[in-house]
Amino acid sequence: MYIGGYYVHPEMGVHLHCIGVTSPMHTKNDEVHFIIEDNFGNLSTFRTDDPPVGFIVSNIAEFAEAWYNGIDPTKPTES
Repeated sequence: MYIGGYYVHPEMGVHLHCIGVTSPMHTKNDEVHFIIEDNFGNLSTFRTDDPPVGFIVSNIAEFAEAWYNGIDPTKPTES
């Protein structure tokens, strides 16, 4: 996994974007974690030496498609 990378878990349909790393966190035994966002807008972290299982490399186009869930972001939506 690397910063700026995109990943997908094909069976779960969850997409991840790695947006950075933390400094050693005193609340996590001085571990360094990747900071990730998923296609639902959630932020999370996980240890750099323990990436999530089942995710494979993806790309920004697949992440964006999952993010918008088939909705064209350039067209206004009805409320």
